[in-house]
Order: sequence, then C-alpha cells, then structure tokens
Amino acid sequence: MRQDSRPRLRLAVGTPADGCAPRWDDANFRQLFEDSPDAIVLLSEDDRVIEVNRSFERIFGYRCEEAVGRQINSLIVPDDSEPQASGLSRRVMRGEIVAAESTRRRKDGTPVDVRILGYPIFRDGRQIGIFGIYSDISMRRHVERILRLQAAAMDSAASAIFITSYDGAVEWVNRAFSELSGYSEDELLGRDASLLDAGRSLEGLDPRQWQRLPANELWRGQVVVRHKDGHLYTVEQTVKPLVDPAAGIDHFVVVQEDISERVEAERRLHHMARHDFLTALPNRYAFGERLERELDRAGGTGVVAVMILDLDHFKDINDSYGHAVGDDLLVAVGRRLRGRLPEGATLARFGGDEFGIVPSGLASFETASSLAQELLDAFTQPFAVRGQEIYVGASIGIAVHPPGPADARSLIKNADMALYRAKADGRSSFRFYEQQMDREVRRRMWLGQELRGALERDELSLAFQPQIDLDSGVVIGVEALLRWCHPGRGWIPPDRFIPAAEATGLIVPIGEWVLHQACAQAQRWRESLGIELRVGVNLSPVQVREPRLPETVANALQATGLDPALLELELTESLLVQASPTVEASIERLLALGVGFALDDFGKGYSSLDYLRRFRLRRLKIDRTFVAGLGNGSPDPVIVSLITVLGQKLGLEVIAEGVETRAQLDFLAAEGCRQVQGYYFSRPLPPADLEELLRAGNGRIAGLDGPRRLGGLA
Repeated sequence: MRQDSRPRLRLAVGTPADGCAPRWDDANFRQLFEDSPDAIVLLSEDDRVIEVNRSFERIFGYRCEEAVGRQINSLIVPDDSEPQASGLSRRVMRGEIVAAESTRRRKDGTPVDVRILGYPIFRDGRQIGIFGIYSDISMRRHVERILRLQAAAMDSAASAIFITSYDGAVEWVNRAFSELSGYSEDELLGRDASLLDAGRSLEGLDPRQWQRLPANELWRGQVVVRHKDGHLYTVEQTVKPLVDPAAGIDHFVVVQEDISERVEAERRLHHMARHDFLTALPNRYAFGERLERELDRAGGTGVVAVMILDLDHFKDINDSYGHAVGDDLLVAVGRRLRGRLPEGATLARFGGDEFGIVPSGLASFETASSLAQELLDAFTQPFAVRGQEIYVGASIGIAVHPPGPADARSLIKNADMALYRAKADGRSSFRFYEQQMDREVRRRMWLGQELRGALERDELSLAFQPQIDLDSGVVIGVEALLRWCHPGRGWIPPDRFIPAAEATGLIVPIGEWVLHQACAQAQRWRESLGIELRVGVNLSPVQVREPRLPETVANALQATGLDPALLELELTESLLVQASPTVEASIERLLALGVGFALDDFGKGYSSLDYLRRFRLRRLKIDRTFVAGLGNGSPDPVIVSLITVLGQKLGLEVIAEGVETRAQLDFLAAEGCRQVQGYYFSRPLPPADLEELLRAGNGRIAGLDGPRRLGGLA
C-alpha cells in the first residue's frame, strides 16, 4: 500500500504535564478539534484512547480522564456490535478510510445512533493510530424512522393518496391509488393530475383551481374520475396544500375515497323513493313534483290536465288468475299506456291498479278529451300475460286547469272525484271534474262517517215487501230491504247510503247484520204464524267477493234455526258476468248449504247469457224499469215477454218487480209471469205491519182485483 498518497496528520505525541492534553503541532487543528460538534477520538495502534474532545464527553458521557488509556470498544461498543467495530478498526489500521453507520452506547448504557468516519494517522510515513469522528445521528434516524413509518402507512392505507407539485405534476402515489386508478406508479409520475379527469368535475382535478386555496384550508368534494380502462367512478376527494415556510405552498396532497357503490346505492334509493317498484314508473310523489313543474311551465296561459286511470274489476283478475298474473298485467298496461301517450307526457303508477297521467303541452280542453278516448281505446285489445289473453277495461277521471285550481294536490283530488263518477256511471268511460262532484264527495264522506255508528246506535232496520203468487194470491216470500233513520236527517234513501257503505267497506258488517236479522225474522214468522216465507236478501258485489261469505251465511242460518231453503240470496247480473273463480267457489258452497239464488235486475246492460248456464239459479227478477215501461208504447213489453219465456224455458221462476198498476199486472199475467211484487200490493213494511197483514189474510193478499195499499216505509 502506498502510504504517501493518503492524507497525513503530523502530530507530536508525548506525555503532557496534566496527564491529558497532548502537544499539538498545529494550534488551528487543536481549535477545530475542541470546537467540533462531533465526537472526535484519537486512538493508538491497539485501539486505546489517546485523547477525546468535549463533544465526545457530551455524546457518550465519558470525561477525558475516564476514556484515556482504555480500548474504545470497551467504552462505547455494545457487545453485539463488537465484531463489526473491530473490523472497522482493522481496516483503518490497514490504511483505509472507512465510513459506517451503527449504534453505540453511552456511559449510562443507553444506545446512540452515530455515523462513524475513521482515518489512519501517519507520522514520518508510518501509521501510528486512528483519527475517529462520531456524528450523533439519533435525531436523523428518528426522523427517518418516522418518515419510513409514515410512508409505509400511506402506502398501505386503504385510501388512495397521491402528491403533486405546485403545478400539478404527480410526484408520489400509494399502492391504493394505483389499484383504484389502474395506473402504475411509473405511468403516473411526472404526469398532470388532470389526466384522470372525466370531463364532469374539472375543479376537482385541476391544479389551477388548487392553487387558489389558502394555505390553511382544504378542498373537499365529489369527483367523477376516469379509470385507465375508460370507465368512470366517483370519489370523495380532499386536497390539502403543503406549505414550505420559505417558499409558501409547493405541493398538494390528494386523498380519494372510492364512493361509487355508495353513490349508486343513493341513486337507487332516490329512484326507489320516486318510482314504483313493479312497473318502474314514477310514483305518486314524483308525479306531484312533475305536475307542479308542468303548472309552472304553463304559467297560467297553457292548459294542464291531470288524468287518473283505474282498471275496471282488477280485483277479479287477481282472484281469478293470482297476484303474479295481476302484477304482470299492470306492467303490460304501463307499457301500452306509455306507447299511446305523446312525447313528454308523465305516466305514473299511484299504487294498486291506479295510474296518473299528465299530458305535456295540451292545446285545449278538447285535446284532453281526445287523448282520454285514445287511452280507453288501448284497452279494446287483450293483454298477453303468461300465455293467456286477458281483457280488462279502464275508467278515467280528468281535471283541467284552467278553470280548475293551479296546484297539484287539488287537481289530483278533483281528477280522483271525476274517476269515481266515471265508475259510478258504468265504467269504461271518462269524466271531467265538475264542482257538483265535490259536493257529492263531501256527502259520501259524511254518510260514511255516520254509517260507522249507525249499527251501534240502532238506527238501521229492515222493511219487507211481499212477493205474491198470482194463481193463489199467497204471499210466497218477502224481500228484505235495508232502511236507515238518521236521528238528525230522518229517513235516508238506500240509493244514497248503500254506495257509501260499499265504498267504505262497511257493507260487509252491515250485510252480515242484515242476513242475521232477515233470517231471524223469517224464523219468527214461521213460529208465530205457522207459514214459511222465503226471505230474499240482496248481496252487494263487495260482499260476494269476500271469501268468508259462505261462513257468514252458515252462521246466520245456524244462529236463527231457519231452513236454508227459505233463504234466497239476490245477485246482480254484472257480478255473475264477471265472476271470478273465488266468487264461483263461494256460490257453489252456498248452494251446498241449500240456499237459493235469484238474479236481480235481469236484462240491464249485458248480452251474454252464458252465466245462466253456469250458475244454478232459482229465479229471474224482471227489473222494475222494464215493468214501468209496459203500456206506454216502448219496446219494454217485448223485453218482458222474452225474459218470461226465457225463464220458463230454463226452468226458472220469474218474478216482476215494481208492479204499480192494474194494467201492468194484467200484462204480466197474460204473458205467464206468475210472481209479482210492488206498490200495487204493498209497500215495504216493518215486520209488525207485515205480520198483521198476513194474519188478516191468512197468508194471502186479498182482492187481487184491486190494489191493496198499506201504510209503512217507502
């Protein structure tokens, strides 16, 4: 080894008088030695301490007197570091300059991280020792550990993090950001952050916007980001400026949380809150919002119409085919209606079988009428549902502004009232709202409220109208008719309160009461008079559709002891024409009990006679409207004759209702109609009055050659 090529320190080594301070060849070097912030030690060839400076005492805790003469390794080298320290010493003694970082120990045993520089010392060309420098790097090591932990934490964080320069160039990314964005670290470093922009939220990814942030503030918001593969995702992003005390803001830390699933869930919830789950159409809430917008757009100068469409007898379809088919039918109806509506119109499902419609940009009142008819025409063709063709009709109520109110709630309410009128007028039609409907609705509501307590307050009663056999004059039966005497309004006609009872569902408990009272009264007459009168009870379609009807009838017969053959249930023609399997099953169960059935109001509005073949009826009742038309030049006599012949051919009893004159009676008798009822013989009577009549005539109505009118309830 060529020692001449290495730096040399010329030192004069001797034994100082104070036993510690050596003699130096260079006073300047001595000053540097003492003032150095690093620990400096002079070692002999065998690693013994010759001298240390003041920083050695500060860093390692040994005074000069304690250190001189001792081997350096025994002073400051931990046991587990001794081989490495000895190796460094040997390398320096071979003439090398060495540098290393290691841990040494203080006098009190605590560790200290140091950077070690070892220089060989030469004198007259011969190496005589070692010049060692120990720099305390504990703080640096501590900071490095913290930075290392922070970097590891940021890199392993679940949040996506990247750091940019002031101009927006990406300088660091963590693993989560690479996984989220699809870009590797190499692909991102040096690129502008706006690379990720999806064109929807430039502010969130534009460094020029970040530069406007005050140093102590941050930006937070939702940003739509473009993935490397092109798809878009949404993040909750926070941008925080990093401040250099001397230069100001020089970097930005960007943290992103992927909220795509949350945003999609919120979108779905928002959609669900405003849309019907079955048809995906807007619901009532969304319908109201859109109607309000349409009213605002019209601005008092345009026409805005609200239509409410309801399917006719949809419950029968559910009963006949099941709710799954009913649901599919509703979806099909929604699709067909959408296809018939003009562009921009709103179609919503309110629930059940009810749909709301707001046509957009109507020109006039007549335009609404034409559209309503076109929608009704859409129901002339069957709906193909699960391999079956299903016919269903619809009714529409319409409210128009102007002249109607300019608020959504009132228009919807008015359209609903018009729908009720369309159904009451026979269905499969449309009606416009009129002010009179509002009065009718209020009257119906009052009737419904008052009816709820009518049974408990004993306000309801039954009147009985005799039914006479013309050949014998015998009263063969009675029709039970419900009456209501309101304490404040007096007698309320049935044609007013029965529809209210049906609309509110009160007809079911009231009908059950009527059945029990009628059966009980027939049984009392049987026991007190010794005559058997057949009692007829009208059943509302609402009652017949109740699955519990057979059980209700059986309970009434059992509780009163009445022979089932003496109970006759009167059904409407419309009910039988559209009878569901549930209704048919109930009728079969009632027939099995032994009760009879009469067809009420026969001949009004239906041409199909198939139900006469399907149902085992006992009697046909000729409606009073046909009887009223006898002898006034109308075609009613022909209709009455046909009904009478039809009933006879089918083996059914035929009874005419509403007989009020001798001419009507004579015509019916001549045509072969043998059973009648009407005011010509008797008004509907309270039970006691009818019993008096029967006692007086021994079960007969005397004097068929002239009217027998008795007082009583109308």
